[in-house]
Order: sequence, then C-alpha cells, then structure tokens
Amino acid sequence: MSTSTEFQAGIMIRMDNVSVTYPGGITALHSLSTTFREGEFSVLLGRSGAGKSTLLRCINLLGRPSTGCIIAKDIGNLDDRAKVRAHRCRTAMIFQQHQLVGRQTALQNVLVARLGYHSALRTLLPLSRGEQLIAVESLDRVGLLHKAMERVDRLSGGEQQRVGIARALAQRPRLILADEPVASLDPVTADRVMSLLHGICNEMQITAVVSLHQVDIAKRYADRVLGLEGGKVVFDGPPAGLSERVLSLVYRSSQSRETVGTAPPDQSAKARSREPGSCEPLVRIK
Repeated sequence: MSTSTEFQAGIMIRMDNVSVTYPGGITALHSLSTTFREGEFSVLLGRSGAGKSTLLRCINLLGRPSTGCIIAKDIGNLDDRAKVRAHRCRTAMIFQQHQLVGRQTALQNVLVARLGYHSALRTLLPLSRGEQLIAVESLDRVGLLHKAMERVDRLSGGEQQRVGIARALAQRPRLILADEPVASLDPVTADRVMSLLHGICNEMQITAVVSLHQVDIAKRYADRVLGLEGGKVVFDGPPAGLSERVLSLVYRSSQSRETVGTAPPDQSAKARSREPGSCEPLVRIK
C-alpha cells in the first residue's frame, strides 16, 4: 500500500489509476495517474461533461472512484473514514452556485467552515471567540469585512463568491478545490475573483485545483493546465502550451486523436519530475 512517506518532495496529492464508471457502464473518468504539487495552481479545462467535476470530486472523495486510490501528503491512502475526514478538514471547496445560506449573514456563512473541526454535538454550541476571529479575518482578506453582518442574499454575485472564498480560507486549508467558481459571473467580475483567489493561494502556498471554461483566464492564472475530453486527460502542461491545435483537441470531439508525451525542451524535465504515471504535456492530432 502506498503511503505519504513515498511522496516525492513537494507533492500534495497523488492519484493512482483512478477511474469512475457509473451504473449502465458510462465512464466519466478513464484511468488517471497524476499528482498535484504543494502551492501549485492547476486549472482543469474542458467542455461540459468532459470529466472536470468528476475529477475534482474524486480528490475530495465526494465521489468514490471505481478503481484506483487517492493518496494525500501526511495522511496516506484515503481508504478509511478517519483518513477521509482528516483530508476533508484541510481541503476547502468553492462552488459555482456559492452554496451559501441566503438568510444568514456573511459572517455566519463563513463560520460554517469551522464546523468540520468539531463533533456533531459540539456544533450545537456557539463557536469560540478564536474561531469567530478566524472568520472575521477571512472576510477582511477578501475585502468584505464591512459586509460581515449583511445577509448574503443582499450581496452581488461577485460579493457572494468572495464570501465563498472567505469561507474556504476560514477552514485553514492546505488544498482548495474550485468547481467553475466564476462561470456565473460577468467577465470583469470573474477576472477580479480569480485574481483574488490566485493571489491568496500564491501568498499562502495553498494548492489549488480549479475547473474553468474560460481559456483566457486559465492562461492568465494557471501554473499548470490539464485539458480533459471524454473523461481523459489529453493535455497536461504549462498554459503557454495551449495552442490552437491543443484547444481544438480539448474542445472538439474527434474520432481521430492521439496524446503524445513530447514536451517543449524547457518543460519536459519538469513534467517528468512530478511522479511516475503523470501525464506528459504535449498533444498531437492525427
């Protein structure tokens, strides 16, 4: 069995031969082996139904893989309830539809992030002053301290997503998973929210895996891009590698396609150094 001690330096998450097949034989994610590095800002690109959300849900075990295993740094193979709970406590989620309680204040919504650190019985009591301070600091970090006591259903879409980011930060995560966090926002607001999220993750060295549709935003903020099509990773490399040829493979279904592991000279060594089984970062179309 793989353990966290077998990780190469700097690896946060390793996925070994992970696949997801739904009842009826529908494969949402084909066998995938890859890693995510500490402090790395990775973007998943692909059409709707390409497997981006399935991959994200596997990382946090919100969706159970049909095959393979997920291995987390300092925890090991996520094969029992205690390990999954420990992993989820340090893994924050940001959702497209915010998943906020509209009738509650921004502060109350952010405090929800602290509940995972307590037993069900303890959550019936008020949270400590220290945890309330964490929530206040998180709202201040996203520029919404002045909105702390305002109901979130009175906030704009961009402000609500910033509350979602504050809630993630209040969890004190080492890993953030964001499922199309700016899909419902206008282009200007979307860029502001992504700039905020990227800046925070970079400063705090939080590993982030973010699914997006917007290629321009991915090019602007990603350290690494994984392009998915039909449940398969067909591109894995730096955003500079997102040529028209690559994007046509990611966004256009084709009966004739091939993934080839030949990286540009300055990227191939870096790609090989991640972990055995990780995808190589160049694509060729037949």
